[in-house]
Amino acid sequence: MSSKQRLWLFAVMFLVLVSGVAVANMKYQSRLLFVESQKLRASMDKEVLEEGRLRLEIASRGDFDHVVREAAARLDMQSPSSKQVVVLD
Repeated sequence: MSSKQRLWLFAVMFLVLVSGVAVANMKYQSRLLFVESQKLRASMDKEVLEEGRLRLEIASRGDFDHVVREAAARLDMQSPSSKQVVVLD
């Protein structure tokens, strides 16, 4: 085998090795993002349940101001500013 062929062989081997490491890294990053998304989904589910509970409380009490005060006092909730509101399609 000539030196030029060996150089190409080592270059290809190096590129295969680098691509393998890159694939493993991307798989690891993907798993981290999946775990984070599952935590966020669980948090969102809790918030949806709490919202449902508050809506039931509003319907049963009929006093919206009371519910807003309770949400602020017990849950430290507040109305979002216009800058905090994000509309999703």
